[in-house]
Amino acid sequence: MSEHLKNFLSAYLEWVDAGAQDGKPFSRRVGLCSNFRCSAFCEFDIDEIKRVCMADGLDENYPFGGEDQYGVEQSGYTMYLNPARIQWVRSKVAQFETV
Repeated sequence: MSEHLKNFLSAYLEWVDAGAQDGKPFSRRVGLCSNFRCSAFCEFDIDEIKRVCMADGLDENYPFGGEDQYGVEQSGYTMYLNPARIQWVRSKVAQFETV
């Protein structure tokens, strides 16, 4: 996992834990991939986060509950509240913090 992705996931988790104020620095309106693509953390490989999800056995396009779940969360701007997404980010942050 690149330093850019590690830094992004740490910052994203801090943002969620601090209440996820929309637009500062991430958006509630999109998922992890789009937040990564649109952030300053993504300088080189915008698809890295998808590859990491797939390596964990998650779906490439809808890793945290499927397409229907994604649609509901997207329309309500609640993607950042998805427990599976938060748990995955926490597990990745914990993984590279112990290495």
